[in-house]
Amino acid sequence: MSGEDRLAEEIAALAQELDDDKLLRILGLIDRLPERGKLDRLVAPHRKRLARLRPARPLTLRRLLTVPFEAALVSPERWRPGDYRIPRSHLEAVQNTALEGISGEERRDLEAALKGHDFSEGEHVLELGRRLWPRGAEVLAEAAESCRVDAGLRASMRLAGHLLFLGDRLPPFLWRLPPKPVRGLDPELEQELEALYLAAATRGREALMTLLDLLVERCDSPMLLVAPLLAVELPLPRRERATCAAVIVDRSLEELHRRTRALAGGTRPGIDEIAELALSVAAQLASLSQAPADLPFDRHLPRRLRRASAELVEKAVTEGLEELFAEACATRDGDHFAVLEAQARNIARIRTLAPQLGVASKVNYALRRAEQRACGCFEAAAREMAAGDPGILMDRLRIFELLFGSPKAVALWRKWGARLMAA
Repeated sequence: MSGEDRLAEEIAALAQELDDDKLLRILGLIDRLPERGKLDRLVAPHRKRLARLRPARPLTLRRLLTVPFEAALVSPERWRPGDYRIPRSHLEAVQNTALEGISGEERRDLEAALKGHDFSEGEHVLELGRRLWPRGAEVLAEAAESCRVDAGLRASMRLAGHLLFLGDRLPPFLWRLPPKPVRGLDPELEQELEALYLAAATRGREALMTLLDLLVERCDSPMLLVAPLLAVELPLPRRERATCAAVIVDRSLEELHRRTRALAGGTRPGIDEIAELALSVAAQLASLSQAPADLPFDRHLPRRLRRASAELVEKAVTEGLEELFAEACATRDGDHFAVLEAQARNIARIRTLAPQLGVASKVNYALRRAEQRACGCFEAAAREMAAGDPGILMDRLRIFELLFGSPKAVALWRKWGARLMAA
């Protein structure tokens, strides 16, 4: 490893400790550079955090080009040959190839039109994208057939080209898609989805599968997307469409199973990660329970995923409750109570999903066992309140309410809190 690489890694590690405001300031400085180069490593570990913060990113030609296929980008560690995804390690080569097909005059015109604008201006993004994306799709399709690069990069060029071809329709659809878990699509979105399928199918089977894979990743409810695919009139027979959908469903289930195993084998994953995974698993299983009998996906995969996620959830809830009340009984720090409350909220989320994962009885048993300790924790807080430290009482009561419900929290308050407040 070179000295420059080592320095970049050290800076990236320090950036992990920054608060949101400082992270956004650093990102703003990097965004002003014409070429980010190795500085892009500083951004990579924070992509999930930045997705939550949604900073207004300045428009550049490369970013504009990437809009239609950005949702298909994955880290090199997550990518496997044959996936309908594009590893970020291929991104620069894909961008360079596509932009080589843009004339110098058109490029200067686009860059001038981009200057001073950011991604919050959706209509401006689409207006300029319609000038760039069709040509980029053509160039990448030609390059994938003729260039002498490895098969993986050629595949990335093809996939990016398919999504650029859909650029007029795909970004607006994704922008309007509800957050996970998507329960349904309004009639206007359903019409847009059918138009997307038709446009992709005219380009071929690979384009249709690339689109479907991207949408399933964003939606977590496969049948919400597969049912219209099987019902709409397309230039592909229904049986072929069902086979395409089954391949994507199997891949989605296998990816969830891989994530489950990775969390189970990792070093104490956060309860928030497990709650997020449980939500995705529950949504997928509920959706696939409505799958038609002739959808030829692997019916063993949902059962295997349910077992793996149930084991992970049971262990996470049991250990999480033990840790939660050990810290709640010991801490006097109000800021730390906010962290503990977030942990309790995630355990409560998992409890609501437990029946769909087939682990409701085990989660309820863990909560019943924890309830006695929680009552003792609250009673200790009540005694400290009587000694002149009232602040911690309500913090602990809030955690108790999240985990065991309002009726039990009210009963506990009546037994201890109200009596002491009156005194």
